[in-house]
Amino acid sequence: MFSFANFKRPKGLTLIALYKVAWGVVEILTGISVAYSTVYFRREIIEDPQDLLVQWFLNHAHLQALLTWHVGLLLVIFGLSKIVIGVGLWLESWRARRIVSACLAAFATFAVVDIAVHFSWFKFFALAFEAAFIVYLYFILPPHKDVDLGF
Repeated sequence: MFSFANFKRPKGLTLIALYKVAWGVVEILTGISVAYSTVYFRREIIEDPQDLLVQWFLNHAHLQALLTWHVGLLLVIFGLSKIVIGVGLWLESWRARRIVSACLAAFATFAVVDIAVHFSWFKFFALAFEAAFIVYLYFILPPHKDVDLGF
């Protein structure tokens, strides 16, 4: 039976750390797939020159191999940073939560400006979710640095 007591951490911290690690893995996989997307599309055209949809997409999307590599690399870096955040919160939560709170607050500032310019409900709820993380990490999370983890 699953129990949060086995983690020796507060439930909220456990969920945030697991969420950040899982989201980091998703971003890494997305970055890898974006980095190889032009290779896939070019191969698709070579295999089937009659594929008008792929040809139309490549002509209109202006996909360049270098650009997709940069976007893919950026997504991989974001994914790795989220994994580092999750592990940091898990292992050194007092130090990590201050760093994470500062980073999330900086990103939230840019998100507020982006929402003000180009509003969408998805961006709004994503910002609210990250703001809830900041409030939890900085104001609600109980102290637990001296808990013996057994390793």
